[in-house]
Amino acid sequence: MNGAYALRRNVVVVASAGTGKTHALVGALLHALLGLSDLGEPVHPARIVATTFSRKAAAEIRERLATTLATLAAGAPTAYDRDLADAASRLGV
Repeated sequence: MNGAYALRRNVVVVASAGTGKTHALVGALLHALLGLSDLGEPVHPARIVATTFSRKAAAEIRERLATTLATLAAGAPTAYDRDLADAASRLGV
């Protein structure tokens, strides 16, 4: 599993444009929401706060998360499948 998805505390991600911050943040959110983080249980969406520097970035994160959740619900492949499967295996889920 990618260690970036196993968050037990607050994390600040700082990187240049185009380095994958949004992908990493959406991955961390997916792991938390699905109970596949080191917390070992799903985190209710109301308990998650993600902050960005612009409304445009926030909208992109919301859209990517919603799209990926819908894709997972439909049983279609996503860019996160391997990391999610690795986390599920590690947790015995």
